[in-house]
Amino acid sequence: MKANLRKIKKGRVYSESFKKAIVSDFEKGKHSVYELERMFGVSNPTIYSWIYKYSTFNEKGYRVIEHKMSSSKKIKELESKIKELEQKVGQKQMMIDYLETMMEVAKDELNIDIKKKLRHPTIKVIREKREEVSYSMNELYRTIGISKQAVVQYERRQEAFDKKISALMLEADELRVAHPGCGVEKMYYTLRPDFIGRGRFIEVFMGLGYRLKRKKNYRVTTRRGPWYYPNLIEGLKINKASEVWQSDITYIRVKDRFYYAVFIIDVYTKEVVGYSITDHMRATANVHALKMALRDHDPPGIHHSDRGSRYIYEGYLKLLDQNGIKPSMGKIAQENAYAEGINGTIKNEFIEHWKPQTFRQLKCMTARAVHYYNHVRPHNNLSKKTPKELINQLSDLPQKQGKPITIFEYQKP
Repeated sequence: MKANLRKIKKGRVYSESFKKAIVSDFEKGKHSVYELERMFGVSNPTIYSWIYKYSTFNEKGYRVIEHKMSSSKKIKELESKIKELEQKVGQKQMMIDYLETMMEVAKDELNIDIKKKLRHPTIKVIREKREEVSYSMNELYRTIGISKQAVVQYERRQEAFDKKISALMLEADELRVAHPGCGVEKMYYTLRPDFIGRGRFIEVFMGLGYRLKRKKNYRVTTRRGPWYYPNLIEGLKINKASEVWQSDITYIRVKDRFYYAVFIIDVYTKEVVGYSITDHMRATANVHALKMALRDHDPPGIHHSDRGSRYIYEGYLKLLDQNGIKPSMGKIAQENAYAEGINGTIKNEFIEHWKPQTFRQLKCMTARAVHYYNHVRPHNNLSKKTPKELINQLSDLPQKQGKPITIFEYQKP
Protein backbone atom coordinates (compact mmCIF):
# COMPACT_ATOMS: atom_id res chain seq x y z
CA MET A 1 0.00 0.00 0.00
CA LYS A 2 2.80 2.39 0.95
CA ALA A 3 4.64 1.50 -2.25
CA ASN A 4 1.60 2.43 -4.30
CA LEU A 5 1.29 5.78 -2.49
CA ARG A 6 4.87 6.70 -3.41
CA LYS A 7 3.96 6.28 -7.08
CA ILE A 8 1.14 8.88 -6.84
CA LYS A 9 2.44 12.15 -8.33
CA LYS A 10 1.74 15.21 -6.19
CA GLY A 11 0.52 18.38 -7.96
CA ARG A 12 -1.22 21.75 -7.41
CA VAL A 13 -4.30 22.93 -9.20
CA TYR A 14 -4.71 26.71 -9.86
CA SER A 15 -7.99 28.33 -10.69
CA GLU A 16 -8.34 30.34 -13.85
CA SER A 17 -9.06 33.56 -11.85
CA PHE A 18 -5.79 33.07 -9.93
CA LYS A 19 -3.85 32.64 -13.17
CA LYS A 20 -5.39 35.78 -14.65
CA ALA A 21 -4.65 37.72 -11.47
CA ILE A 22 -0.98 36.72 -11.73
CA VAL A 23 -0.89 37.78 -15.38
CA SER A 24 -2.62 41.09 -14.53
CA ASP A 25 0.03 41.92 -11.88
CA PHE A 26 2.74 41.26 -14.45
CA GLU A 27 1.08 43.38 -17.14
CA LYS A 28 0.61 46.31 -14.75
CA GLY A 29 4.28 46.19 -13.79
CA LYS A 30 3.54 45.49 -10.14
CA HIS A 31 5.84 42.45 -10.04
CA SER A 32 8.35 40.70 -12.29
CA VAL A 33 8.10 37.01 -13.17
CA TYR A 34 10.93 36.29 -10.74
CA GLU A 35 9.08 38.14 -7.93
CA LEU A 36 5.80 36.28 -8.69
CA GLU A 37 7.67 32.99 -8.64
CA ARG A 38 9.08 33.75 -5.20
CA MET A 39 5.81 35.11 -3.80
CA PHE A 40 3.45 32.32 -4.88
CA GLY A 41 5.79 29.32 -5.32
CA VAL A 42 4.88 28.91 -8.99
CA SER A 43 7.60 27.85 -11.40
CA ASN A 44 8.99 30.23 -13.98
CA PRO A 45 7.82 28.23 -17.05
CA THR A 46 4.32 27.91 -15.58
CA ILE A 47 3.95 31.66 -15.16
CA TYR A 48 5.19 32.28 -18.73
CA SER A 49 2.67 29.74 -20.03
CA TRP A 50 -0.12 31.66 -18.26
CA ILE A 51 1.17 34.90 -19.75
CA TYR A 52 1.13 33.40 -23.27
CA LYS A 53 -2.39 32.17 -22.70
CA TYR A 54 -4.05 35.06 -20.86
CA SER A 55 -2.02 38.21 -21.55
CA THR A 56 -3.93 40.89 -23.47
CA PHE A 57 -0.66 41.98 -25.08
CA ASN A 58 0.14 38.53 -26.47
CA GLU A 59 -0.40 38.23 -30.22
CA LYS A 60 0.48 35.53 -32.68
CA GLY A 61 4.04 35.81 -33.91
CA TYR A 62 5.29 37.65 -30.81
CA ARG A 63 6.97 36.42 -27.69
CA VAL A 64 6.79 38.02 -24.26
CA ILE A 65 10.31 38.44 -22.94
CA GLU A 66 11.28 39.91 -19.60
CA HIS A 67 14.87 41.05 -19.15
CA LYS A 68 16.41 39.66 -16.02
CA MET A 69 17.89 43.10 -15.23
CA SER A 70 14.51 44.89 -15.30
CA SER A 71 14.05 44.57 -11.52
CA SER A 72 17.51 45.85 -10.69
CA LYS A 73 17.00 48.71 -13.15
CA LYS A 74 13.80 49.72 -11.37
CA ILE A 75 15.58 49.56 -8.03
CA LYS A 76 18.34 51.84 -9.32
CA GLU A 77 15.77 54.28 -10.66
CA LEU A 78 13.99 54.28 -7.30
CA GLU A 79 17.27 54.78 -5.45
CA SER A 80 18.09 57.72 -7.72
CA LYS A 81 14.65 59.21 -7.11
CA ILE A 82 15.04 58.76 -3.34
CA LYS A 83 18.43 60.49 -3.47
CA GLU A 84 16.92 63.40 -5.40
CA LEU A 85 14.05 63.72 -2.92
CA GLU A 86 16.45 63.56 0.03
CA GLN A 87 18.43 66.42 -1.50
CA LYS A 88 15.28 68.51 -1.92
CA VAL A 89 14.18 67.73 1.64
CA GLY A 90 17.63 68.77 2.87
CA GLN A 91 17.38 72.08 1.01
CA LYS A 92 13.91 72.68 2.44
CA GLN A 93 15.21 71.95 5.93
CA MET A 94 18.05 74.44 5.40
CA MET A 95 15.52 77.11 4.41
CA ILE A 96 13.35 76.27 7.44
CA ASP A 97 16.37 76.58 9.76
CA TYR A 98 17.30 79.91 8.15
CA LEU A 99 13.79 81.35 8.54
CA GLU A 100 13.49 80.07 12.11
CA THR A 101 16.79 81.77 12.98
CA MET A 102 15.67 84.98 11.25
CA MET A 103 12.51 85.03 13.38
CA GLU A 104 14.56 84.50 16.55
CA VAL A 105 16.86 87.40 15.57
CA ALA A 106 13.84 89.64 14.89
CA LYS A 107 12.49 88.82 18.35
CA ASP A 108 15.82 89.44 20.11
CA GLU A 109 17.11 92.44 18.13
CA LEU A 110 13.88 94.19 17.07
CA ASN A 111 11.50 92.89 19.74
CA ILE A 112 9.15 91.61 17.01
CA ASP A 113 7.57 88.19 17.56
CA ILE A 114 6.91 87.25 13.93
CA LYS A 115 5.52 83.82 14.79
CA LYS A 116 2.88 85.29 17.05
CA LYS A 117 2.26 88.46 15.06
CA LEU A 118 1.90 86.93 11.60
CA ARG A 119 0.55 83.46 12.32
CA HIS A 120 -3.09 84.19 11.56
CA PRO A 121 -2.43 86.51 8.58
CA THR A 122 -0.24 83.74 7.12
CA ILE A 123 -2.99 81.17 7.60
CA LYS A 124 -5.40 83.52 5.83
CA VAL A 125 -3.08 83.82 2.81
CA ILE A 126 -2.63 80.04 2.60
CA ARG A 127 -6.40 79.54 2.74
CA GLU A 128 -6.78 81.92 -0.18
CA LYS A 129 -4.29 79.77 -2.13
CA ARG A 130 -5.73 76.39 -1.20
CA GLU A 131 -5.73 75.21 -4.82
CA GLU A 132 -1.96 75.70 -4.97
CA VAL A 133 -1.10 73.58 -1.91
CA SER A 134 -1.07 69.79 -1.69
CA TYR A 135 -2.20 69.48 1.93
CA SER A 136 -5.45 70.15 3.78
CA MET A 137 -5.91 73.06 6.17
CA ASN A 138 -6.58 70.60 9.02
CA GLU A 139 -3.15 69.04 8.40
CA LEU A 140 -1.61 72.51 8.55
CA TYR A 141 -3.39 73.30 11.83
CA ARG A 142 -2.11 70.07 13.40
CA THR A 143 1.44 70.73 12.16
CA ILE A 144 1.70 74.26 13.56
CA GLY A 145 -0.12 73.35 16.77
CA ILE A 146 -3.30 75.38 16.48
CA SER A 147 -6.92 74.31 16.48
CA LYS A 148 -9.46 75.13 13.82
CA GLN A 149 -11.64 76.63 16.54
CA ALA A 150 -8.86 79.06 17.49
CA VAL A 151 -8.57 80.17 13.86
CA VAL A 152 -12.32 80.79 13.62
CA GLN A 153 -12.34 82.72 16.91
CA TYR A 154 -9.44 84.89 15.76
CA GLU A 155 -11.21 85.69 12.49
CA ARG A 156 -14.32 86.76 14.39
CA ARG A 157 -12.27 88.97 16.71
CA GLN A 158 -10.40 90.46 13.77
CA GLU A 159 -13.63 91.21 11.94
CA ALA A 160 -14.99 93.02 15.01
CA PHE A 161 -11.66 94.86 15.43
CA ASP A 162 -11.69 95.98 11.78
CA LYS A 163 -15.18 97.41 12.18
CA LYS A 164 -14.09 99.39 15.25
CA ILE A 165 -11.01 100.67 13.41
CA SER A 166 -13.18 101.80 10.50
CA ALA A 167 -15.39 103.78 12.88
CA LEU A 168 -12.31 105.17 14.65
CA MET A 169 -10.88 106.33 11.32
CA LEU A 170 -13.93 108.53 10.83
CA GLU A 171 -13.27 110.13 14.22
CA ALA A 172 -9.59 110.53 13.33
CA ASP A 173 -10.52 112.25 10.06
CA GLU A 174 -12.80 114.65 11.92
CA LEU A 175 -10.00 115.33 14.41
CA ARG A 176 -7.57 116.09 11.58
CA VAL A 177 -10.02 118.70 10.26
CA ALA A 178 -10.09 120.44 13.65
CA HIS A 179 -6.40 119.79 14.38
CA PRO A 180 -4.65 119.12 11.05
CA GLY A 181 -1.19 118.76 12.55
CA CYS A 182 -2.19 116.35 15.28
CA GLY A 183 0.41 113.58 15.47
CA VAL A 184 -0.66 109.95 15.74
CA GLU A 185 0.33 109.58 19.40
CA LYS A 186 -1.47 112.80 20.35
CA MET A 187 -4.42 111.60 18.28
CA TYR A 188 -4.62 108.51 20.52
CA TYR A 189 -4.75 110.58 23.71
CA THR A 190 -7.35 112.90 22.18
CA LEU A 191 -9.68 110.17 20.91
CA ARG A 192 -8.99 107.82 23.88
CA PRO A 193 -10.31 104.60 22.25
CA ASP A 194 -11.13 101.90 24.82
CA PHE A 195 -10.49 98.84 22.63
CA ILE A 196 -6.88 99.43 21.55
CA GLY A 197 -3.66 100.38 23.35
CA ARG A 198 -1.35 103.25 22.50
CA GLY A 199 1.35 101.15 20.81
CA ARG A 200 -1.09 99.21 18.63
CA PHE A 201 -2.98 102.41 17.78
CA ILE A 202 0.22 104.11 16.61
CA GLU A 203 1.24 101.05 14.59
CA VAL A 204 -2.16 100.69 12.90
CA PHE A 205 -2.69 104.37 12.10
CA MET A 206 0.87 104.86 10.90
CA GLY A 207 0.19 101.96 8.54
CA LEU A 208 -3.06 103.61 7.44
CA GLY A 209 -1.16 106.72 6.33
CA TYR A 210 -1.76 109.13 9.21
CA ARG A 211 1.93 110.03 9.63
CA LEU A 212 2.62 113.79 9.49
CA LYS A 213 5.26 115.55 7.43
CA ARG A 214 6.96 118.39 9.24
CA LYS A 215 8.24 121.63 7.72
CA LYS A 216 11.31 123.45 9.01
CA ASN A 217 11.44 127.14 9.88
CA TYR A 218 14.37 128.92 8.22
CA ARG A 219 13.28 132.56 8.56
CA VAL A 220 14.98 134.62 11.28
CA THR A 221 12.63 136.77 13.38
CA THR A 222 14.89 137.71 16.30
CA ARG A 223 16.84 140.97 16.17
CA ARG A 224 19.00 141.35 19.28
CA GLY A 225 18.77 144.59 21.19
CA PRO A 226 21.74 146.63 22.41
CA TRP A 227 21.31 145.38 25.98
CA TYR A 228 19.44 142.60 27.77
CA TYR A 229 18.33 141.19 31.12
CA PRO A 230 19.88 138.11 32.79
CA ASN A 231 18.24 134.69 32.70
CA LEU A 232 16.22 134.35 35.92
CA ILE A 233 14.47 131.04 35.20
CA GLU A 234 17.18 128.50 34.33
CA GLY A 235 16.83 125.64 36.85
CA LEU A 236 13.95 127.42 38.64
CA LYS A 237 11.34 125.18 40.32
CA ILE A 238 7.70 126.21 39.93
CA ASN A 239 4.42 124.59 41.01
CA LYS A 240 1.54 126.87 40.01
CA ALA A 241 0.13 129.09 37.29
CA SER A 242 1.34 132.68 36.65
CA GLU A 243 4.81 132.16 38.08
CA VAL A 244 6.66 132.35 34.77
CA TRP A 245 5.48 133.43 31.32
CA GLN A 246 7.50 133.03 28.16
CA SER A 247 7.07 134.90 24.90
CA ASP A 248 8.40 134.65 21.36
CA ILE A 249 7.59 135.82 17.83
CA THR A 250 7.41 133.77 14.65
CA TYR A 251 6.54 134.36 11.02
CA ILE A 252 3.62 132.84 9.09
CA ARG A 253 3.57 132.89 5.30
CA VAL A 254 0.28 133.53 3.49
CA LYS A 255 0.72 133.24 -0.26
CA ASP A 256 3.58 135.66 -1.07
CA ARG A 257 3.42 137.70 2.13
CA PHE A 258 4.80 137.21 5.62
CA TYR A 259 2.81 137.94 8.76
CA TYR A 260 3.97 137.72 12.34
CA ALA A 261 2.57 135.99 15.41
CA VAL A 262 3.45 136.75 19.04
CA PHE A 263 2.54 134.16 21.66
CA ILE A 264 2.82 134.27 25.46
CA ILE A 265 2.63 130.93 27.30
CA ASP A 266 2.35 130.07 30.98
CA VAL A 267 5.29 127.74 31.60
CA TYR A 268 3.56 125.66 34.29
CA THR A 269 0.09 125.19 32.77
CA LYS A 270 1.21 125.45 29.09
CA GLU A 271 -1.77 127.76 28.45
CA VAL A 272 -1.47 130.38 25.74
CA VAL A 273 -2.40 133.43 27.81
CA GLY A 274 -1.99 136.06 25.11
CA TYR A 275 -1.18 136.42 21.39
CA SER A 276 -1.15 138.87 18.52
CA ILE A 277 -1.19 138.53 14.71
CA THR A 278 0.20 141.47 12.70
CA ASP A 279 1.64 142.36 9.30
CA HIS A 280 4.73 143.93 10.89
CA MET A 281 7.42 143.14 13.49
CA ARG A 282 7.07 146.29 15.57
CA ALA A 283 7.02 146.06 19.36
CA THR A 284 3.41 147.24 19.55
CA ALA A 285 2.34 143.71 18.59
CA ASN A 286 4.11 142.36 21.69
CA VAL A 287 2.41 145.00 23.83
CA HIS A 288 -0.97 143.95 22.48
CA ALA A 289 -0.30 140.27 23.34
CA LEU A 290 0.87 141.19 26.85
CA LYS A 291 -2.21 143.31 27.49
CA MET A 292 -4.43 140.39 26.40
CA ALA A 293 -2.62 138.08 28.84
CA LEU A 294 -2.92 140.52 31.76
CA ARG A 295 -6.59 141.11 31.08
CA ASP A 296 -7.66 137.57 32.04
CA HIS A 297 -4.77 136.30 34.21
CA ASP A 298 -2.85 137.26 37.29
CA PRO A 299 0.52 138.84 36.43
CA PRO A 300 3.45 136.41 36.73
CA GLY A 301 6.51 136.91 38.84
CA ILE A 302 8.82 136.62 35.79
CA HIS A 303 8.43 137.35 32.08
CA HIS A 304 11.03 135.49 30.01
CA SER A 305 11.93 135.98 26.34
CA ASP A 306 14.83 135.98 23.92
CA ARG A 307 17.04 139.06 23.53
CA GLY A 308 14.97 140.57 20.74
CA SER A 309 14.73 144.34 20.56
CA ARG A 310 10.94 144.22 20.95
CA TYR A 311 11.30 143.01 24.54
CA ILE A 312 13.36 146.07 25.59
CA TYR A 313 10.86 148.44 23.99
CA GLU A 314 10.04 151.22 26.49
CA GLY A 315 6.29 150.65 26.38
CA TYR A 316 6.73 146.90 26.94
CA LEU A 317 9.09 147.29 29.90
CA LYS A 318 6.79 149.92 31.42
CA LEU A 319 3.84 147.51 31.26
CA LEU A 320 5.92 144.80 32.98
CA ASP A 321 7.02 147.21 35.69
CA GLN A 322 3.48 148.47 36.35
CA ASN A 323 2.40 144.89 37.08
CA GLY A 324 5.39 143.96 39.21
CA ILE A 325 6.81 141.55 36.61
CA LYS A 326 10.58 140.96 36.42
CA PRO A 327 12.03 140.70 32.87
CA SER A 328 14.28 137.72 32.09
CA MET A 329 16.06 136.84 28.84
CA GLY A 330 17.77 133.83 27.30
CA LYS A 331 20.72 133.93 24.95
CA ILE A 332 19.81 130.96 22.76
CA ALA A 333 16.61 129.22 21.62
CA GLN A 334 16.94 126.40 24.15
CA GLU A 335 16.66 128.95 26.95
CA ASN A 336 13.27 130.01 25.59
CA ALA A 337 12.09 126.52 24.70
CA TYR A 338 8.46 126.72 25.90
CA ALA A 339 7.67 129.76 23.77
CA GLU A 340 9.55 128.29 20.80
CA GLY A 341 7.47 125.15 21.19
CA ILE A 342 4.12 126.94 21.03
CA ASN A 343 5.24 128.73 17.86
CA GLY A 344 5.90 125.42 16.15
CA THR A 345 2.72 123.81 17.42
CA ILE A 346 0.35 126.55 16.23
CA LYS A 347 2.09 126.87 12.87
CA ASN A 348 2.81 123.24 12.03
CA GLU A 349 -0.19 121.50 13.57
CA PHE A 350 -2.84 124.01 12.52
CA ILE A 351 -2.06 126.97 10.25
CA GLU A 352 0.12 125.11 7.71
CA HIS A 353 -2.70 122.61 7.15
CA TRP A 354 -5.58 125.08 7.02
CA LYS A 355 -3.68 127.28 4.51
CA PRO A 356 -5.27 130.71 5.05
CA GLN A 357 -5.55 132.85 1.94
CA THR A 358 -5.93 136.29 3.55
CA PHE A 359 -4.75 138.16 6.63
CA ARG A 360 -8.28 138.06 8.03
CA GLN A 361 -8.46 134.29 7.61
CA LEU A 362 -5.09 133.96 9.33
CA LYS A 363 -6.31 135.88 12.38
CA CYS A 364 -9.51 133.82 12.62
CA MET A 365 -7.64 130.52 12.22
CA THR A 366 -5.06 131.51 14.85
CA ALA A 367 -7.81 132.28 17.35
CA ARG A 368 -9.38 128.92 16.56
CA ALA A 369 -6.03 127.11 16.96
CA VAL A 370 -5.28 128.79 20.32
CA HIS A 371 -8.70 127.81 21.65
CA TYR A 372 -8.21 124.20 20.54
CA TYR A 373 -4.68 124.16 22.02
CA ASN A 374 -5.90 125.39 25.40
CA HIS A 375 -9.13 123.40 25.68
CA VAL A 376 -8.86 120.19 23.59
CA ARG A 377 -5.29 119.21 22.72
CA PRO A 378 -3.78 116.84 25.35
CA HIS A 379 -0.19 117.59 26.42
CA ASN A 380 2.38 114.91 27.09
CA ASN A 381 4.04 116.89 29.88
CA LEU A 382 0.68 117.56 31.53
CA SER A 383 -0.06 113.83 31.94
CA LYS A 384 -2.28 113.97 28.83
CA LYS A 385 -4.40 116.80 30.24
CA THR A 386 -5.25 120.02 28.44
CA PRO A 387 -4.07 123.34 29.94
CA LYS A 388 -7.62 124.17 31.01
CA GLU A 389 -8.05 120.78 32.70
CA LEU A 390 -4.86 121.38 34.70
CA ILE A 391 -5.99 124.90 35.65
CA ASN A 392 -9.33 123.55 36.88
CA GLN A 393 -7.52 120.84 38.84
CA LEU A 394 -5.24 123.42 40.47
CA SER A 395 -8.19 125.62 41.39
CA ASP A 396 -9.63 122.76 43.49
CA LEU A 397 -6.43 122.37 45.51
CA PRO A 398 -6.11 124.23 48.85
CA GLN A 399 -3.15 126.41 47.84
CA LYS A 400 -3.68 126.07 44.08
CA GLN A 401 -0.31 124.37 43.80
CA GLY A 402 0.56 121.22 41.91
CA LYS A 403 3.57 118.94 41.46
CA PRO A 404 6.77 121.02 41.14
CA ILE A 405 8.63 121.12 37.83
CA THR A 406 12.14 122.37 37.11
CA ILE A 407 12.53 124.73 34.17
CA PHE A 408 14.97 123.55 31.55
CA GLU A 409 18.66 123.82 32.45
CA TYR A 410 20.75 124.24 29.31
CA GLN A 411 24.19 122.70 29.55
CA LYS A 412 26.67 125.08 27.95
CA PRO A 413 29.56 123.47 26.07
